[in-house]
Amino acid sequence: MGMALLIGALFDFDEKESHETNILQGLAVLFDCRYMYFIFTILFCGSALGFIETFLFWHLQDLGGTQFLFSTITAIHCISEVVVYCFSGMFIKWLGHHQVLYVGLSCYIIRFFGYAFITNSWVVLPFEILHGLSTAAVWSAAVVFVGLIPGAPATMQGILGGVHWGLGNGGGGVVGGLLITYAGATTSFLIFGVVSLVDLGVFIF
Repeated sequence: MGMALLIGALFDFDEKESHETNILQGLAVLFDCRYMYFIFTILFCGSALGFIETFLFWHLQDLGGTQFLFSTITAIHCISEVVVYCFSGMFIKWLGHHQVLYVGLSCYIIRFFGYAFITNSWVVLPFEILHGLSTAAVWSAAVVFVGLIPGAPATMQGILGGVHWGLGNGGGGVVGGLLITYAGATTSFLIFGVVSLVDLGVFIF
């Protein structure tokens, strides 16, 4: 963290006038149903990520997963995120930010249903390759999307971070904990998979 602070202090930002006049103007865009549902989708993506981060290893441990497997998964997550972040600009230009969000939600669907049906903990590894697309690609596309909203980039950027990394990520762990307590891990992953599928359909619509 100290190294990050030192490096961050060296950043040189261009001072440009903001096109956003005030916070109220920025919040006004939320009354558009398209932006409201976009925020809901990012909230769900944050919840899905929080649920996976909190309970996937527990689920795999019940299936006989070892510490070496968990370390391997963590390494795959890191590598996939770095690779996707490096190519996210090209990916978004090629497909478009909406289509990248569709891909990210599709990856969540595959991952959740995969978690629910696997019986061997090591079979999870192919699903974890999709981690970068369901997290880094989604976040990159979301940031590009809010940057295109006229008159509200700063406010929407703040809301975006709050709902994904704050409310969504933390809420996913809480809601997931309740689901696992009363329905079990397999059913909980299935529920998240079905919600991902419904969210994708509505978002495309």
